[in-house]
Amino acid sequence: MPMNSDGLYGCSGIELPANGLLLCIMFDNSEGHEEKIFLFRFGLLIRCISGALASSVWLRNSANLYTSGAFMHVLKIAFHVAVAVLENVFENGATQYKMLLSTIILGVIVASYGEVSSSWPGVGYQMGSVICEALRLVVTQYLGVHGGAWLNSISAMFGIDFFSSTFFPVPWMFWEKPMIDPFRPWGLSVPCILIVNCLLMFALNLYTCLVISRISAQRFARAKSFRDLVVVFLFPFLLGETGFTLTSTSGYLIALVGLLVCYPLKEKALVEDERMTARSKRRKVGSRSNLGERVKVLQNV
Repeated sequence: MPMNSDGLYGCSGIELPANGLLLCIMFDNSEGHEEKIFLFRFGLLIRCISGALASSVWLRNSANLYTSGAFMHVLKIAFHVAVAVLENVFENGATQYKMLLSTIILGVIVASYGEVSSSWPGVGYQMGSVICEALRLVVTQYLGVHGGAWLNSISAMFGIDFFSSTFFPVPWMFWEKPMIDPFRPWGLSVPCILIVNCLLMFALNLYTCLVISRISAQRFARAKSFRDLVVVFLFPFLLGETGFTLTSTSGYLIALVGLLVCYPLKEKALVEDERMTARSKRRKVGSRSNLGERVKVLQNV
């Protein structure tokens, strides 16, 4: 059974009680049945995000034991496709640009076939990590859009950190730690590593919540996909990985073409949607102001 090294991401002695107290205060101060129902749904979404985050890290760490670093980043390119599909599922819309998304998937499949050191258990772990990461991103966006005016990214981040502190350390303490103890002595370096992991997870949650509150999940996914492609081509020079073949390189190029073609088309569609939303808001504000002026005229008459 593979052992992961990032078991205590997001766990700190101060974070856990502070976030729990925050959620309790939010629930106790809520007035009315509808607001409590909203807080209950908010808690469910937060648990979903935290569970997806924990699953993504665990599966990605397990995939590290089977596949090369470059190949893992190739598989992460499918993250863009997973986000597009899940975002349309949450928004009850039809998936657009199916041909271009299929091109990205085709490139990943070709690269998988041509990878010299590919291992199918590693592929399964990494694709599971990609799906969980996409689910976390889409649900975070859904929470920000439909969470209500009072909900901001900071309050959502504290809720995510609280449940991440539950999902990560409990399995680690009872499952992985007993297997690690015979091979690694617990010196001063271990607590330092765990503290750094806590700070990194806190920064990751803060970064995701702040970015998703300002851009869409698909834009965020495309940026990560381009980053992964750059990392793939830098791996041979930085880490000396020489497992590239003609087939795997062709797969990388196919996926890159799909991303480059899909990006401007989808960006244009997102800009048009934002303009339509802004126009509808202006019309609503204008109709309300005209109605107020008519009421004042009638009152004066």
